[in-house]
Amino acid sequence: MALPSSSVKMNTEIRFLPPSLRLPLAQILSAEDQWKVLMAAIPRSKEDKTNKYTTDHVRLIEQASQRTGKPGMDILIDEWGTSGKARPTVEDLLKLCYEEDLIRAADFVRNDILGGDVMFDLNNWQNGSSEGEVTSQISIQNNVIVNKTPPYVNFAVNKNLHEDVTRLVSDSPVDVLRAVIEPTGTRKMVDFRTATQEQLNECLSSLLISAHDQSIRDIPEDISLIQSTLPQFSYSFLQTITNNFSDIPYSRGGSRIGEGAFGSVYFGRLSGQLGLENKAIAVKRLNRGTVKVEEQFNYEVEVMGYVEHPNLLRLIAYSNDGDELCLLYPFMENGSLEERLALVTGKPPLLPMQRLKIAYGASEGIKYLHNSSHTKPLVHRDIKTANILLDGQLEPKIGDFGLVRLGSGGTDGGMTCMTTTVMGTTAYMAPEAVRGVVSVKMDVFSFGVVLLELLTGLMPWDENRENTDLITHIQEVVDSDIHPHLDQAVPLAEWRQVSPQAIYDQAQACIELRKNKRPFINSVCEALYSLF
Repeated sequence: MALPSSSVKMNTEIRFLPPSLRLPLAQILSAEDQWKVLMAAIPRSKEDKTNKYTTDHVRLIEQASQRTGKPGMDILIDEWGTSGKARPTVEDLLKLCYEEDLIRAADFVRNDILGGDVMFDLNNWQNGSSEGEVTSQISIQNNVIVNKTPPYVNFAVNKNLHEDVTRLVSDSPVDVLRAVIEPTGTRKMVDFRTATQEQLNECLSSLLISAHDQSIRDIPEDISLIQSTLPQFSYSFLQTITNNFSDIPYSRGGSRIGEGAFGSVYFGRLSGQLGLENKAIAVKRLNRGTVKVEEQFNYEVEVMGYVEHPNLLRLIAYSNDGDELCLLYPFMENGSLEERLALVTGKPPLLPMQRLKIAYGASEGIKYLHNSSHTKPLVHRDIKTANILLDGQLEPKIGDFGLVRLGSGGTDGGMTCMTTTVMGTTAYMAPEAVRGVVSVKMDVFSFGVVLLELLTGLMPWDENRENTDLITHIQEVVDSDIHPHLDQAVPLAEWRQVSPQAIYDQAQACIELRKNKRPFINSVCEALYSLF
């Protein structure tokens, strides 16, 4: 039987949460599927820190949610809360929410479920030594953030915060970035060296993340607020060239090109700006209220400021002075590879030689990210056909760099970057991604799924298939010969021009479950090039 909310304590098992608290918590974690991030971080036990759940478990709960209409987090509470020898408590839930930057959910647990007067120690939790109520390393007392992590700086209302922050930055070995958690749960990246008094005061009501605690937080290693040579346009100007972000589809004479989880894309034209006459562009407008959208915006602007390759979508300019954040790109006449394979644009199916050229070009773009002259390779983390755009000559351009991270490369014996956030698209996700492992082999796995799509024309995820994900479907229906399963929109005689079996063999190598058995993208590029 559920307990009354006033009886909920840190050691209360989560399965006993009353519906009045459980439902709003599930709704908060349903935004942007944040429950998946939480689920991926759940350990087997206090002693065994390996992940309790796999990607397949996440998919099962996702399917149950779609089938029953219940929030995924509600189903997860039933499963997690009743499994294992030691049943998870509210303290375990609060710990994971803070560790995974699910701040809105953490604030709900802390303030609404536990009443607000909670001291917590992320360091002790990380080491598994927390017992009951503990004092805090980083705590909030009477709306004053007390940071007990060196350098020892206390932030208090009506004090000279700029002076304190200046000292903090000068003593810190890294460029200091902090996450301001707004009431909506949105993370806003703030550079404290140039922050206004209002921005600093805003931090007093939220958790100040320690730059020294990177083992707990997924904090970028070399990113500052916005340090880019890219041009910046005003939001009002972008409203003008997109007809006030008209939601009438572009195909019917309007401006809206498409939409995604983080916002929408609109058509516009530059007339003389940046020396471009009548230049068709795509304006990606991001919703500020979306979880982590500002962090991803900053990543993309930063990353695209110093990478350039014919097979990477070039960022022309950005805007961050208005109601929403905007990114400007060249307009891609042939849309995304996903749309073209699904034959939703009214254009003819791609011929096998065109598909091979697209595959090779995309692999070259990935190779550049993995091998460009940086201290570590750049890992895209969301390679998929929806993020491979096609220009007027069907030249592929990899886009959407909001999830790019520094990862491991070289040999598999090298260091692997760990992140506490599971990002990307499930159907393309490497098995190790659910454990927070970031390496170049993640992109190789995802590219293997792209190759399967190019060969079969099938969607990566289809609820109407017995095996919903493409990898499992292919494993079930293909013995060894891919020819009977090639995209039937193209005559079989055309396929013989490109050795589809060789492409399939590369795809199979890329989707190898064991990371160290997958090839590096360099060898995949060479294999695809040899097929010409």
